Amino acid sequence: MTKTPRIILVIFYLLLLAPLIGQVVRLDPFNDSENRKLSKRPSLEWSFPVLQKFPRMYQAYYNDNFGFRNALVRGNHLLRYGLLGVSPSDQVIIGKKGWLYYTGGGEVDDFRGITRYNEDQLRRWTRALALKRDWLKSQGIRYLLVIAPNKSTIYPEYLPEEYHRLREQSGLDDFMAYVRKHSDVEVVDLRQRLLAEKVKHVLYLRTDTHWNNYGAFVAYSEMIRPIMGWFPAVKPLAFTDFDISLKKTGGGDLAGMIGGREFLSDEDYKFLSKHPLSALRVGETTGPRDPFTMKKGEDTLPRALIFRDSFFTAMVPFVAESFSASHFIWERWNSGTPMEELIAQHKPGIVIEEAVERLTKHDAEVFSAGIPAYLISSSVRKSVTLGKGRELNLSDIKPLYQVVLHHSGKVVTLEATGPDPQLLLPEIIKDHSFSGGMVLRVSISSPVDSFLQLFYKTSQDRTYTEAKSVSVPVRKGSNQVDISLIGVDVAGQLRLDPAGAPGIYNIEKIIAIPCGG
Repeated sequence: MTKTPRIILVIFYLLLLAPLIGQVVRLDPFNDSENRKLSKRPSLEWSFPVLQKFPRMYQAYYNDNFGFRNALVRGNHLLRYGLLGVSPSDQVIIGKKGWLYYTGGGEVDDFRGITRYNEDQLRRWTRALALKRDWLKSQGIRYLLVIAPNKSTIYPEYLPEEYHRLREQSGLDDFMAYVRKHSDVEVVDLRQRLLAEKVKHVLYLRTDTHWNNYGAFVAYSEMIRPIMGWFPAVKPLAFTDFDISLKKTGGGDLAGMIGGREFLSDEDYKFLSKHPLSALRVGETTGPRDPFTMKKGEDTLPRALIFRDSFFTAMVPFVAESFSASHFIWERWNSGTPMEELIAQHKPGIVIEEAVERLTKHDAEVFSAGIPAYLISSSVRKSVTLGKGRELNLSDIKPLYQVVLHHSGKVVTLEATGPDPQLLLPEIIKDHSFSGGMVLRVSISSPVDSFLQLFYKTSQDRTYTEAKSVSVPVRKGSNQVDISLIGVDVAGQLRLDPAGAPGIYNIEKIIAIPCGG
């Protein structure tokens, strides 16, 4: 063999070994820039359930962490985006004049008018909001829903020409029209204010999914209007309270998703307060998404409990100045939220929910399908009447998947042989007392902290899906959990996934409590 082929062969083997070498000695010059958590290395335990899923978990870990991965991601960006002008990610659209758009969460469907809600969905969504508002009102607490528009809703002009609207009315238009006609729940729709302000300033980042600091301040100014009416002591910040300048920044989260955060730049506004802001972050934290509290220390101002997503991050410094204390939680208020505990701990005068437009589809469906049972309080009983519970015969429960049942007297012991055990409950014979839906009360003991998930079918859809399910947390030890199916047209048998981990579980009682409308 001549010298040249040997050199080529050596180079070939080095390239094959490079991922392994890079993973061992950490030679990759680039950091991770993806807008997600990478898989962690799984631990190996000598038990059948762990061994069964270990190969899949390790493959996910290796795919996210092999040597020189980040460098290869950058190379892919330079080749596809820089040279060919195409997106390296199916979740990012390359728009005009350097604008990038996110495709996740059905954002493109929102813009094109494909997102639609039928009458039943709108009715249940609106009813869920009213239940939240009324439950809080019975405790002297205000409720406000804030919807942050998608980037493509405010800046559609930079989308490629092929992304045209199929109808002018969007899903958010449908919802806003319905909720304003059929309820008096306060919903802040930021679209009109942002569309009016965009002629003066750029409000969203070109290479990011979110608004910039100027857009965040406009959103804060609009959101605070109804709050000022409820709490006269609230004095909002104004643009004149800041020296505002435009600064160059690095690429945003969408630039990171296509591997080009270091190669693309953006611009954002810097808000420098003329008077020091007095709200301070208190308590320990381990990350930017953790629940945290900001305190201003003025007792004349109300306290706020805020459920939010990433759009609210830029608003936090402004919002915190309008409350004596504000507690921020990066999640939705859903059936698993310990709302009663949160209210007792933080004593809010107002609860604010903020969600970006593209995520309202999923959030609305999940919450309205699984309204927490604690909302069935004195304020809710005006529209919902609880009937006498009907205890299900546990001996009629059937195993479906990864579970072995043992009947012993009045208790059913189930052995979950995998992480996704499934049971089929006996069909509930319903009459007029179930016209408003039902609450399923389950008494279960668990060996670990986990989640219980209930799946249901409707008369229009006879399949079990994640969208038609309700999850509630269960703690190690004995639990009595209420799973709300109020306002849901349940048809056929319910499927119960009692846990998310292998182990021995005991079901002592299941009661179906009818709710008349």
